[in-house]
Amino acid sequence: MLVKINEVKEKSELCGDFLEWLQSKYFMVDKKEPQENPFVPLGYSSYINTEKLLAEYFDIDLNEAENEKQQLIQQLRDNKVIE
Repeated sequence: MLVKINEVKEKSELCGDFLEWLQSKYFMVDKKEPQENPFVPLGYSSYINTEKLLAEYFDIDLNEAENEKQQLIQQLRDNKVIE
């Protein structure tokens, strides 16, 4: 996953910048996550998580990427490269 993240980094950053700009200009909701806010239609959330949206678009498993990252950190500690 970490290799895949690196491969799509440039595109992902560009998409992320656009999404953040878009969200600053328009009210956007995520229809997949229920929200209890009375001002948001039932079954909709009041915000979109840009990181999760980009991960879904680029077919990246964030949990798997975090596990790989933790494994790399542990390997570096085991080899006394970092403390």
